[in-house]
This record gives sequence, structure tokens and C-alpha cells, in this order.
Amino acid sequence: MEPEAHAPIPSIALPFGLVGATAVVFSLVGLTAVRIGPERVDPAVAVASGAAAGIAVGAVLKRWPAVHSGLSAREIVAFRVALPVILAGAAIGAVLGVQAWGTFGLAPFTLGGALASVAFVPACLTVLEAGRRAARARMGSLVAGADKRTIWATALSSISVISLVGVPALLAGCSAGRLSVPQQASLVLGVGVACALGATLLAWRDRVGISRLRELQAQPMEEASTTTEQAVACVDVGLGDAAWSSLGSAGTYRTATRGEVLLRGDVEAAIDALEEAHRSRSKAQGLAALSIVVTLATCFASDIREVGAEGCFRRVRAEVAGCDCVEKSEFRPVWPK
Repeated sequence: MEPEAHAPIPSIALPFGLVGATAVVFSLVGLTAVRIGPERVDPAVAVASGAAAGIAVGAVLKRWPAVHSGLSAREIVAFRVALPVILAGAAIGAVLGVQAWGTFGLAPFTLGGALASVAFVPACLTVLEAGRRAARARMGSLVAGADKRTIWATALSSISVISLVGVPALLAGCSAGRLSVPQQASLVLGVGVACALGATLLAWRDRVGISRLRELQAQPMEEASTTTEQAVACVDVGLGDAAWSSLGSAGTYRTATRGEVLLRGDVEAAIDALEEAHRSRSKAQGLAALSIVVTLATCFASDIREVGAEGCFRRVRAEVAGCDCVEKSEFRPVWPK
């Protein structure tokens, strides 16, 4: 049996799209703490533009050979990643600026989008590196599946950190236009909980894979010859080129085709890889927990609750900083003239 080529880099477009949508939404939420105007953006347009830009950036980075060159220094790779991210941020800013303020908002939002996108370059670089590592194992193998889950776990970690951008607005008691302060707090908290649940699910799937490999390892097997056919139910761990069949079925060169390969690869190396992946899930779970704790602490510190029969929420005036939140939770915001 000839060794197969390693899997290509998995698609990172969807993880990038999810990170992009989250980044745009929470950037707008965070900006309400210091500026009046971003809340005029339609949330649907913000989510759609962020997701589309993120998917485009992910597709470009996956197919850009210079980004995956092992000879390039990390600083060079980071610069190459920053280029499409900044361009995407500028494009998102242009779309949202026109949607919010018409042609008057085109220039400031474009510049603001480009500048804000720089803060998300590390998150994009981290997801990209997870995608590059996922090309080490054969396609469809157990280790390749764990590596793909690492991409999503990394994306969840980034989203947990990005959600904290909305905390300053909560601390100031400012709502994001169409969202009241409690709704805004629920959004940040909900994202943290979703990331925690997602990371826990990924960790559980890693544990299932490890248990399956240990069961296979306990079965009596012997190394198969290179001409032994592969069984339909053959388990490919993804690392190593060894082939294993049931004890006594490999045969000599005269009976080499009688047995079937039931296991491919190095089980010990695969178990180590899956255990390493399982341990790395704790980072995503920890960051999600941090987001939840910080959000809850901020809500208690800001005393976000109803404060009157009219149903308004905590009133805050900070005109110097550009955030006028008086009765902003229930009444239409005053747009800049």
C-alpha cells in the first residue's frame, strides 16, 4: 500500500465568516460607548457584510501560497494576513457608512473600518495557523477530523475575545440603537455561552475519538503486507503509513490478498495528537468563561435594570465622549445633523 498525500488545508472560509460577522457587530456595539451614529447601521446589513468579508478573506488566505510558505518569518506572514483583513475592513466600513449616513459617511466609515480591522488581525492569524496545522493528516482520518475541530475551537476562542468589545458600552449604560441595554447584555452573554457549549462539544468529540483508538489498540492485530486490500470499514488514523489487519490474516506473499486492512497509521501518534487537541479545547472554554464572567460582572456593576414606570433603563449622559444614553433604550436615537 502506497502512502497517500496529506490532506490539503481545510476550508477556513466559514470560520473566518463567523469571526467577521462577530467582529462587525461588536465593533458597532463598542463604538456606541464613545460615539453617536454607529447605532444607525442596520444589524442585518452589519452581519451580512461582516460574514461576506470574512468568507472572502478566508478564501483568499487559503489559496495564497505566500501565506503558507514555511520559509517566511511570522512577521512577514502577519503582514500578508493583515493586507486582506484591512481591505475587508475598509470595504465593510464603506458599506455601513453609506447605509447609515449616505455618501457623507463613506469616507469616515471606510477609514474607521480599516483602522478597526487591525485589531482583529491576530485573531485571523490564529485561525489561519490552525488551518495550516490541519494539513498534516490524511483526508477523512481521525486526526484530520480533530485538526478541523481545532480550527473551529480557535474561531470560538477569537469570538469570545471579540465579544468583550461590547463590554465598555454596557459599563457606560449605552444601548446600540435598536438594542436596549439589557438586550445588548444578553447578546454578549449569549455569545459567550454559545462559545462555551461549542468548545465543550468539540472536546467531547475528541474524547470519543481517543476512546475509539484505545479500543482498536487493544485488539490483537499484525502488520499487513503492502498488497493487502483495505476493508470498507478500515479506520485511518491519519498519521503514519503502517497497515494492520486481524491477527493471522496478513499471510505470506502467496496469501497476501486474503486478509483485509482494518487499521491504518500509527495509533500511538494519533492518540497523542488527539489528546493534545483535547487539551487545547480548554483554552476556548476558558476564554468563553472569561467572557461570561466579565459580562455578568459588568452588568452588576452598571446596575442594568428598569428604573421607572415608563420602562426606561439606567440613564447615563456622557456628551463629552459622544455618548448620550438618556432614555435611549426605549426612544428613537437622535441622529447627527
